[in-house]
Amino acid sequence: KGKYVVDDPTNIKSGNAVVSLSEKAISEIRVKINFDYVRKGEGDMYHPYEEEQGDKSPPFPSGLVEKSTGSWFDVRHEFSRFIFLSRLGYRFIDNRLNIPDDVDSYFAHIVIVYDF
Repeated sequence: KGKYVVDDPTNIKSGNAVVSLSEKAISEIRVKINFDYVRKGEGDMYHPYEEEQGDKSPPFPSGLVEKSTGSWFDVRHEFSRFIFLSRLGYRFIDNRLNIPDDVDSYFAHIVIVYDF
């Protein structure tokens, strides 16, 4: 049976979202497609606004915002005491590291084998 999940780990007003679609293809094999959109401001939790001399109530996210979109495809296969996970994904980043017009993108492939 398929599953559709929309998740915002911070809160709905942050503008961040994760969407997952998963399906159990065969009894031991699960395929999953994921999409996400994440925004990250310039501020951090280690420097209070008093040190930065900023606004006491800045907009969220504040400053120049890094925007990232990603999609990835997972295949998970369970057999005996092993779990095999293969993930193929792509990420696009605008204003990388909060630097204006710094754009980056990359493909990634990860293979993990768990032995229980």
